[in-house]
Amino acid sequence: MTRREKLLDLLVARTSATRERLEHESTDQLENILDRSLLQSIRAEVMNSPEVVERLKKVDEINEESRRQYEEFQLSLIFRTPINGNVAIDNQSNRGFILGWLQEDQGESISATWFQKVLKENPALAHQLSWQSADLLDPRKQKEAAEAQAEQDRETFNQFARENGLSECESNHLLVKSVLGHGFDRYKLAQAVQSNALQLAPAPPEELAKFQRDAYEERVDWLTNSATPLELRQAARQESEQGRAQQQRTAQQVKIRENKESAVGYVGLPETDRYGVKIDRAYLLKLADNDIARYKQFCSRYGFAAITTRLNGVR
Repeated sequence: MTRREKLLDLLVARTSATRERLEHESTDQLENILDRSLLQSIRAEVMNSPEVVERLKKVDEINEESRRQYEEFQLSLIFRTPINGNVAIDNQSNRGFILGWLQEDQGESISATWFQKVLKENPALAHQLSWQSADLLDPRKQKEAAEAQAEQDRETFNQFARENGLSECESNHLLVKSVLGHGFDRYKLAQAVQSNALQLAPAPPEELAKFQRDAYEERVDWLTNSATPLELRQAARQESEQGRAQQQRTAQQVKIRENKESAVGYVGLPETDRYGVKIDRAYLLKLADNDIARYKQFCSRYGFAAITTRLNGVR
């Protein structure tokens, strides 16, 4: 059998070409066709090997991550691109709309320039997005907004602390920020405390006394200078109801403190001081105002439970 005949037999077996067509080719051309067939076979075998499949998979993953990073970078630029004095808000809804506008089959590529072009050609698309003032991109205004939010958060925390007998101390405030971040409200605070996500320190007696004085002064100012006759009657009823509720809460707090202090063995709080002056609510509040060191000595000697009881008259 000649070399040419062997080539024809191999090519008929390895390719889809017919013998009749192949017989029209020269011997050199038949050898080239066989070489290409062998190379294709080798390439297919290599491409299907586990090592190459795994490597190609990693290449695909790298390419996809590069595409995702590029898309994320371009979106970040888009959300900083002013349109009529506003910028689109960076949220999932806006991202979905913007990516939905992209027509890659027509050669479009996401970018801030493309975003401006799309909205210029189709202004109605802007109604699909939610917007905010471009002023928020100004670092100075961002700082002012952050400071205003921090001030509001502190006021929200202070109000919640006063309403729930918790300390306004900075450690409590920092703990709240670390758990809830910025922009929280009293409802979120209450949920976090009830779920034990936040465990805040209670206010000591001197701080509770300050809360009560401040609340009393604010209440008197409102009743004296602002309240209408109807509001005065409503306030009287509310104070009666709130007084009973506050007495119950205070009694519970006192009970908890007594249980914690039972093993310490505090001296009983006397009815009068050494000069015969009655140690009542007014006495303790005045002491906290004028001689805080001595007030703390009272707390250390007689215990927080006894001081809280006397301040609130719960027994």
